[in-house]
Amino acid sequence: MSRIKKQGKPPGSVFDNHGRWYWRIKLPGQKTRTTHALIPPGATRALPIARGKAVAEQLAWRLWEKLAEQGQADEADIVTIADMVSAYHKRNQTYYRRADGTPTSEAYSCEYHLRPLVEKHGRKHPDDITLRDLSQLRDDMIGDTENPGLARGVINKRVGHFKRLYNWAVGNGYCCEMTAAAVSLLKPLPGGGRTNAREPEPIRPVPWDTVQKTLPFLTPLQQAMVKVQYYGDMRPGETCIMTPEDIDMTKPIWIYRPKFFKTKHHGKKRNIYLGPQAQAALLPYLTGDPSAYIFQPAISEAQRFEKMREDRKTPVQPSQISRAKPTAKPKNEAYYTDGYRQFIQRAITTCRKAQRAEAKAEGRKIKKTELLEDWTPNQLRHAFASLVTREMGKDAGRIALGHAPGSSATTIYTHEARDEIDAAVAKQIAKKFG
Repeated sequence: MSRIKKQGKPPGSVFDNHGRWYWRIKLPGQKTRTTHALIPPGATRALPIARGKAVAEQLAWRLWEKLAEQGQADEADIVTIADMVSAYHKRNQTYYRRADGTPTSEAYSCEYHLRPLVEKHGRKHPDDITLRDLSQLRDDMIGDTENPGLARGVINKRVGHFKRLYNWAVGNGYCCEMTAAAVSLLKPLPGGGRTNAREPEPIRPVPWDTVQKTLPFLTPLQQAMVKVQYYGDMRPGETCIMTPEDIDMTKPIWIYRPKFFKTKHHGKKRNIYLGPQAQAALLPYLTGDPSAYIFQPAISEAQRFEKMREDRKTPVQPSQISRAKPTAKPKNEAYYTDGYRQFIQRAITTCRKAQRAEAKAEGRKIKKTELLEDWTPNQLRHAFASLVTREMGKDAGRIALGHAPGSSATTIYTHEARDEIDAAVAKQIAKKFG
């Protein structure tokens, strides 16, 4: 490298961060400023502040000449955790994609769970993070009795994302092997009440009676959507993306093969068998384009407006006639899982209003326990799997869920039904041998 001829203050800003010198500069051809570690020759980390700012500025001049020769900053010069996480997100946008190129939710999940790390330690060098820093960050998520923090499962998921970030970073030159090894030692929070982390209640199956009370407050298409998911024991996302071309209707029991599902990237196959009740709910919506989504919000809205017109008690006045020109809407629009959950919640709210109005008309005060309970589409899958487990045994419940033999995930959906079966067998054993 050529000898430094320029003296004085270099372009950009030289600053200290956590006891070491860094340089922030907008290089020619770049749109934003980037941060670079001022690493002395032969060293692996930024210059300590004890060496003085004059030495740091000399290193900045050397780095300026080097980068000027290259014409741009190299990715290896990204030195803050915030920049490293930003590069990780860019990689995730292209890595977590389906076969058709559409992104999955995992890229957003990574970004969401890494936010606390960026907010707390974003300006640090990736190698300056310590196991104690991450342990403190993990414990800060627990909260206290007055301000309870995140649930234990969510905290442990974030711990896993921290480890995944540094496993990727060490292979791409953003940190050293020792730092990645230290981060891998970060332990998740144990259960069993050994920490103050909040333990959420497990997801319980929704009683079918509760679902039936909700159905009258949904449009016909939304009712069909709920029934098809329940009788097919599907995930909400699999229900939302149904199209006629994905359903084999050549046999008495139809087979639905979703284009996308949770474990497709592992090479798994997914066959969902639809019996008479699911078929009856689907039939009115199997007309038209075979590639179009079956459950379209536009159809549901048309049904809702039609019901409003039927329930209207006064004639439409000329001033109330809509003169707005119809807008072009995208074809084959489907419900997102969030939209699915939201229209269920709106129906529950409307049902509760009707229950309160009925009680008021009867001159009585309704108790909170008498109101319709909250439930979500995820609980439908729990409910049907539990029903099958009670009626046909544990293995039948696993098959209905589409899980592989020996899968531990089955117990999450059917734990109550399995406990009932185990209790019944235990009573028989006690009666016969006890």
